[in-house]
Amino acid sequence: MDPEVWVNQWYWLSIWNDMYQHTIDPINGRSMWPRSDYPTTLLLPKHHKHVGRPKRKRKRAADEPTQSTSLSRKYFTITCIKCHNKGHNARTCKGHGGPSEVGKGSGQKKGKVVVV
Repeated sequence: MDPEVWVNQWYWLSIWNDMYQHTIDPINGRSMWPRSDYPTTLLLPKHHKHVGRPKRKRKRAADEPTQSTSLSRKYFTITCIKCHNKGHNARTCKGHGGPSEVGKGSGQKKGKVVVV
């Protein structure tokens, strides 16, 4: 069998030699570059809308106060929903104080409702 039947012509050595027979001569500097017929000024790229949240309009001065987005914890106290005492929440409740709500559920498991 002849390999030229199975191999594409771009992989042949004769085609490769024809392709690379010309050489590119180096130029000694910018003064030897050929003049172009096209304008040399470059235009700015078109403005596009940026993706995501926009940045703030201005930078704040050093003496301006910073605006916090969330309230600090010093303005309110936590109230427990189990014993209704202040200073802790239901997760850290030790059961001291008011009424206990243990056993509040009806005892039935929640599940799918089958309608017939």
